[in-house]
This record gives sequence, C-alpha cells and structure tokens, in this order.
Amino acid sequence: IAYEFIWLHPPYHDLIEYNDDSRCLSRCFSYEEFLGRLQKVMENCVSVLGEEGKLAILVGEIVRKGECYQLPYQVERIASENLNLRLLPPGRISRLQHGATSTKKEYAHAFIPRIHDELMIFTK
Repeated sequence: IAYEFIWLHPPYHDLIEYNDDSRCLSRCFSYEEFLGRLQKVMENCVSVLGEEGKLAILVGEIVRKGECYQLPYQVERIASENLNLRLLPPGRISRLQHGATSTKKEYAHAFIPRIHDELMIFTK
C-alpha cells in the first residue's frame, strides 16, 4: 500500500508524557534520543509514501530553562539531509495555538513568547 498523504504531529520530546509505553517518543531520556527515534518514525512514514506522496509534519519549538530547542529546524534537517525529502512551497506555515498548555504560561526568559507551531509539507 502506498499513501498519498501522511500527517504527523509527534510529541515535543518529553514536554508532555503521554503514556507509560517506553516506545513512545514522549518517554525518551534525552533530546538526542528523541531526534533519533523521530527520524525512525519519519523513515517509516516515507517507506509507505507513494511516489508523489506528501508528508506533513506539525511541530513547535521546545523551551527549557531559557534554552530553545529548534524542533522545526531539526525536522527539516532530518527530512532533507537524511531522508532526501524536499520542503514544498510556501515552506513553513505557522499555526497559532489556541488553548494549548503553553499559551497559559508566563515565560520569564522569553522576549517574544512562542505561541505557534509550524507545519512543513515534504515530498520525495
């Protein structure tokens, strides 16, 4: 079976722990482990993607103790450098978060609060 469109909205590392299953991306011990497992998930998606299929990935940045982990950048890097995917125009599409847990937080270190996710659509 080849799919024309796959939508992926993975956990943002351990920002929210979704379950007790050690295979869940939200249970990774380190950010590096998370990125490695995320790449495996993306590889699995690409393996069932049709020749002209599209892989859409919605992610946002992770901010911890004043440090920003640029997850959208890492997803784009994995897709282009490791999976030979290309980003379709218009590139990244920002989606304002409504009612997300992060919109209720006050960020002591954020000059501009991050209240959006980014959608990227890739193709082979």
